[in-house]
This record gives sequence, C-alpha cells and structure tokens, in this order.
Amino acid sequence: MFEWAAQMSDDQWADALSGGGDSVPAMPPADVQAMFVGSSGRASFNEASIFWGRIKEVMAAEGRPMTSASCVLDIGVGWGRIYRWALRDLAATNITGIDVDPKTITMCDEMMPYGDFRHVPPGSDYPVGYDLAVAYSVFSHVSADVAKSILADTYKALNSGGFVAVTTLLPEHIDVWATLTSTEPHASFLSKAKFDQAEWWERAKNGEHLYVPTGGGDESRPSDAYGEAVAPEGWWAGLDDWKLVEYSRPSNLPQALVILKKI
Repeated sequence: MFEWAAQMSDDQWADALSGGGDSVPAMPPADVQAMFVGSSGRASFNEASIFWGRIKEVMAAEGRPMTSASCVLDIGVGWGRIYRWALRDLAATNITGIDVDPKTITMCDEMMPYGDFRHVPPGSDYPVGYDLAVAYSVFSHVSADVAKSILADTYKALNSGGFVAVTTLLPEHIDVWATLTSTEPHASFLSKAKFDQAEWWERAKNGEHLYVPTGGGDESRPSDAYGEAVAPEGWWAGLDDWKLVEYSRPSNLPQALVILKKI
C-alpha cells in the first residue's frame, strides 16, 4: 500500500506522514499525539526516525537484516507513531500493534483500518511469529515485575533469534526526581517509593530497576504497574534468555535505547 514511499528519505517520509492527505494514515488531534509522545505533527516523528533507523542498523550488523518479509510486533502502540513509521518498510499485514488500553486500539482501527491492532489486557498472551518487537516509551513507565512479564510474553512472541527494541528513562532522571520531592503530586509518589537521591544512584550503578508509582490516569494504567521507571544497563545485562546487543544514548533521543536478542 505504501510502496510509493520506499525510496523516500526520513525527512520526506516524516513530511508525508504529518502532512495529511488521502495517501497516508489520518493523524489524531495534536493534543492526543502530545499526550502520548510529548510532541505532535512533524516533530513527533523525529524520535521514531532515530529509533527505527538504529534498530535496522543493529539487525543488519547481527546478520539478521530487516526485509520486506519481516514481521513486527508494536507493543504499546498508542496512536500508532512507530506503526506509521514502519509502513515505509513493511506491509501493514506484517505489523501488529497491541496495547492494554482499548481506546488506543479503537483509535488506530479507525485511522488505519487496513492495519492489525489488538487489545491485549495484562496477563493475556501476545500473538506469535515475529522477527522484531518494539516498545517505545513502555519500559520507561512500568514496574520491574511488569517489565519482566512483558519481556516473558515478548520472548514467546518472537521467532528464534528475534529482537526486541525498547526505550527507558536514563539514570539521570534520578536527578529530575530529586527536584520534585517538594512538589505535588510527585512528592507523594516519591515518598511512597522511599526515594533517596544518593541511594538510588547507587542502586542504578548496581543495575537495579527503579520505579515511582504515579499511575497513568485510567484503569488500564494502575499505579502498581504504571509510573516512571529507570532500567539501567546492568538490569538489562542481567536478564536470562536474552543477549544485550545494545544499551545506548543516541543523539536527539531523550531516552536510552535498548536492543535485546532472543537466545
């Protein structure tokens, strides 16, 4: 459906996606875009470009390059920013978007009726048969238990040797939390988490997962599962059944990029 875009540069594709018209998926209102990803319009695709481009580079370097036959699972699809970006490289039939929030699935279905979008409540099985799973700004929000559960489900969803690429808050976010200890509502959240700036820096250096239970404002994002999270490099390196291929801080990406390979 989007074969016409295959030779476009990243800038051209971002312009096309954000420019509107019958040839590209409709976009949600700007405030909805920003609520999910912190930006809207043309700017919302800048991070998608960096994220997706680096994934393709790493897969190629690992001897498993992305091809038109690759199948991708978009975990936490939201309004479909990464899903849209992938349409330049892959047919919509090769991409599945899942989310715990049924409202996002309804939104994506309406804007991209040719796509494959599925509501997957916590504890439900993921669809299977994928070469790559992506989860942008998911692991920056979930508790350690939920993170491990998502990874376990993702492991089952991936083909042998498949990859998962995610983002998470940088350890420097500890210093951001430190500025909010007297400002509500974060003061209460941080108190509940027993936040201590120096101690949490030591924990991060030791590879511990750090989590502040803020909740996400609706029943699909309760505070025991959803908040703000820092998963440092050592946490990823210590996971069983995965090879940590990359933990990096790409320029112009506000979060750490993590790429794991199923072993």
